[in-house]
Amino acid sequence: MSQLKTNYPGAPVLLLDTGNFSDNPTVEGERRTATLLKAMASLGYRAINVGERDLGLGYDDFKQRTKGIDVPFISSNIVKQGTKDPVFPPYVVLDAKGSDGKPIRVGVLGVVRYNPVWQKAGPDGSNLAVTRPADAIGTYLPELESKSDVVVLLASIAKDDAYEIARRFPRLNLILGAYGGIVSTVDENQGGVRIYYMGNQGKRIGESRITLDASRRVADVHTYFHFLNARYPEDKAMREVVAEANRGITQAAQQPKIQIAPPSPGGS
Repeated sequence: MSQLKTNYPGAPVLLLDTGNFSDNPTVEGERRTATLLKAMASLGYRAINVGERDLGLGYDDFKQRTKGIDVPFISSNIVKQGTKDPVFPPYVVLDAKGSDGKPIRVGVLGVVRYNPVWQKAGPDGSNLAVTRPADAIGTYLPELESKSDVVVLLASIAKDDAYEIARRFPRLNLILGAYGGIVSTVDENQGGVRIYYMGNQGKRIGESRITLDASRRVADVHTYFHFLNARYPEDKAMREVVAEANRGITQAAQQPKIQIAPPSPGGS
């Protein structure tokens, strides 16, 4: 997960997530996912990229689990199989007021890794597929750039692929990535495109502070990496939300499970 501060100091914070927020499809896992989504909404997240894990049980299940979560879920390269039609909004433009009081438009794209054999149940009897990230970015970036002062890519892809995308699309300002626990330890830059990876499981948060020039283009980006350990004070209200979720998970785990024995060989 990442946050952006535009025209720091005194600037607004935009909270963004690169996706794959879903836990395992068990009673306990679904409760953890529901708690996380509600917490993200209450914290004011402004956009969430849809990851492969989030569609593990298909589109209808995803829509049910995210029902009532008032945060845009985006994906530029998850499409209906056999088409280039996006299933989710391919991007979102977020407005934020800069420190000078003027609005700043932040355009956000989202992609997952290309996997030609990935297929899940889609809406209305269709199937979902994934197109190549670069193809989707090439489709939507010109349109998004015309609407935005800052363009951010939320990327659930390998870091090598992020560097290749940065080489192909130098007009991107930031790539915020998450893939296999990869963590950036220093500022990474490819041709002016900043690339940051924050690991997984919500243990780290990246804070990017953006400065715009007189023509309202990105002049500078400073990013800070925060490992959420004990030196960061807990939020009392959020701690109670987590505690309540853990109590529910414990109760669910203690419920008796019904097991159906397989039929014996040759018997009925």
